[in-house]
Formats: sequence, structure tokens, C-alpha cells
Amino acid sequence: MWILALGALGLVGASAVRWVLPWVLSSSGSTADEERYSRQELQAEWERWRDRVESFASGSYGELPSGKLGWWESLTLVPPRETAWATLKRRLGRGVELVDVEPVQVARDGEGVRIVYRVRLRVGEPQYLVPIGDAVPDPRSDVREQALIRYVLFARGLPPGKVYFVDKKTLLVEGGKELVFPWVVRRAVKEGGIWKILSADPIPLERGVRWDAIAAQSSRACVIRSASEIDECLNEQETSWRQFRDRVSAIEQTSHQREQELQQQLESGRAQMERQLSEYRQKLLAQVPQVGSAPRPNRELLKSGTGTPTAAGLGALSGAAAGALFGGIAGGGEGAGIGAGVGALGGLLGGLIVGKSHEHEVYERRRAAYAARRRARAEALAQINQAVEQYRSQLESEYENQKKALEESTQKQIQELWDNLKRELVEKAQQREQELQSILEGEKGLAWNRGWRRTSREPSRSFFVFAG
Repeated sequence: MWILALGALGLVGASAVRWVLPWVLSSSGSTADEERYSRQELQAEWERWRDRVESFASGSYGELPSGKLGWWESLTLVPPRETAWATLKRRLGRGVELVDVEPVQVARDGEGVRIVYRVRLRVGEPQYLVPIGDAVPDPRSDVREQALIRYVLFARGLPPGKVYFVDKKTLLVEGGKELVFPWVVRRAVKEGGIWKILSADPIPLERGVRWDAIAAQSSRACVIRSASEIDECLNEQETSWRQFRDRVSAIEQTSHQREQELQQQLESGRAQMERQLSEYRQKLLAQVPQVGSAPRPNRELLKSGTGTPTAAGLGALSGAAAGALFGGIAGGGEGAGIGAGVGALGGLLGGLIVGKSHEHEVYERRRAAYAARRRARAEALAQINQAVEQYRSQLESEYENQKKALEESTQKQIQELWDNLKRELVEKAQQREQELQSILEGEKGLAWNRGWRRTSREPSRSFFVFAG
């Protein structure tokens, strides 16, 4: 009997060891994000991962250790499965599903442990490595537009001015495949009876908000995106480009309109100035008398008022009387008539000789007066031209001052349009930079970060939003 009793006791003890002891020794594990890395540590980790990422495309994920942990090691030295599971889930992106995680190797490391897991993932969507770089502006665009590109938010999670170069993407894993690879938890500790994973290697398809944030700001920037995410990223970028260019186009149209208005104002001002000059010249010219026609001696002979016709007439009369006297004496009445005719002709010839001398004097006086009038008019016209030129200089000075003021006002209005756009872009760019900085400093609770996986299934929407 006592042998049977001992056997029963052995069975109870074995059961206690097998079932009760694990329950007594068991402890819970944290599923929260307990990993803590400085920005420098995260940057160094990312650079090491970046050096190996191209090898993942050929299926080289590292050598899996052989063997399997015993139940006692799994019980006492390894965090609960849900802790490792939660840590891995945070590293997965869209289209990748965690199938299994199993500890295969463990070693004590000071107060903590180092664990190697065998991880199995199922890839539903193709996964690509997508480079990130500076957006390239159109070299033909306005220099002010080119200067603003660096402030534009082209896609969520990217720094200002950065875009995905989708045409240079590299396929890492095809859709419909399963990946099996080793994953190292560098340090796990038990604090207050709760297991925490404090440090772990990145997986081949590493994601996460801090990981993407540090990747986007690195010199060899690239991130992993699924096929559907790439489509959404392209839509976001195209929408942002279109909205930015629409805004720039609106500014250019307004600028062109302002410049046309300026040109019209300048042309109107120039025309008004020319009218003022013309009116001023006409007003001055109206005060200057005309000089009249130049005197012509060949037409003065028979004109009254010169002295020539009177002298000729008197000569003809006296000549006719003398001729009649001489003719009467010689031949009676008929002879007197002939003598009068001959005497009149002789008297006319004599009068012409006397009148010609008088005509020349009158002509010279009239020609001198005409020349004096011409000189006076020429001097008056010269003074008018000088006065008009002085007035032109005055109007030109006023016109140039007005032109400068109008040009400065127009350029100021145009510059204000560009400044307003820059102000809006810079404000949003600073917000994004602060968000990325908060992520890299380890702060939590940023809606756009936590919502990446949530919003990634929503319809694509642009993050390039203008106030007003």
C-alpha cells in the first residue's frame, strides 16, 4: 500500500511541476512600446539596415539557428508570446501578416536576456523599397516658384519638399509569399514581474513611424511601401503638385493682369503728357504773329503806294503837254495831237527812270522789314522751343516719378501674393518638421502618426491645403 501511496504522490508532484509550477512562475508581459532609442542610435540602426536591404530582394534574410528551446527556458527566460507578438506587429506595414513567432535561442545578458526568434510572415501585397528625395522643379518655372518647392508637403509622413521616386522603386518581396527569418531581441528584462522588450533588431520589412521618420531624413532615404500604398502616395503627390501649380498659376495670372494695368496707366500718362506739351506749344505759337510773304520787286512797278506809277503819270502828262505845244507850233491842230502823243511817250519814259530809283529804295526797306520780322519770329520760336523743352523736362520728371511709384506699387502687390503663399507653406512645413522631431524624440500621440495604418485604407487625400 505504501508503495502505491508513494506512486500516487509522485504523480501528483509531477503534475504540480508540469502544471502548477508554470502557473506559479509565470508572469505577464507588456504589449506596449517599451523600446527606447536615441535619435543617434536609431540613425545608426537604420544605416546598418540600409546596407543590407538590397540583399533582402534576393531572399537573403540571415541564417536561422537550429534547435528549439525547452519548456523550462521558455517559461523562465523568455517573455510571454504576446509581448514578442506585439513588438513584431508594430514593425509591419500594410499587406504583411504575422503568422508565427517562436523563440529558438536565449542567453542571459546581465539583468536581461538576449533572444533569437524564428518569425514567419505572410506577404499579401508586393512590397517595394521606394527612394525618397527632393522634389525637382521645372527649370523653366519662375525662380520664386522653384524656391517654394522645398516647403511643399507632397505626401504624409515625408519632410517638406520630399517626394517618393516611385519610378526607381525596387521589388523586395512578391505578393503571396511567406518569409521565414531570424529576429533578435537584443535586450528583454523583467521589471516588477512584467516582461518588457527594450531593444530589438529591425526586421527585413521594417516599418513604424519612427523608422519611417528617420529614413525620410537620411541621405540615402528610402522606405518600404506596399503596392496599394504606392498608388496612394502617387495620388497624394500628384494632387499636391497640381494644387501648388494651380496656386502659382493664379499668382502669375494676377501678376500679368497687374502688369497690364500698369502698362495701360503708363501709356495713358505718356499720352496725357504729349497732349499737355502740344497744347502748351500751340498756346505759345498763337502769340507769335506771322511774317507774311517776302517782297518781290518785279511785281511792284505798277502797284499803288510805291511811288513808281505816280512818277510815270506825271512824266506822261508833262510830256504830252510839251509835245502838243511843239506839235501845234509845227503843224497846226493835227500836229499838236501827234506831238502830244510823242510827248506823252517821252514823258512816260522819263517818269519811269525817276520812279525806278524810288522803287528800289522802297523794296530794300520792305525787304529789311521782312528780314527783321523773320528774325524776330525765329527768336520767338527758339524761345518757344526752349520753353517747351523745359516744360517737357518737368513733365518727364513727374512722369518718371509716377512711373516709379506705380511700378513699385505693382511689384509690391505681386510680391505680397508670393509672400502669402510662402507664409502658408512655411507654416505647414514647420508643423510637419515639429511632428517629425516629436517622433524622433519618442513623443507619442500624434494623430497623423498613429493614424497611418488607419488612414492608409481611406481614400487618398492631399495634405497640401491652403488657408482661405
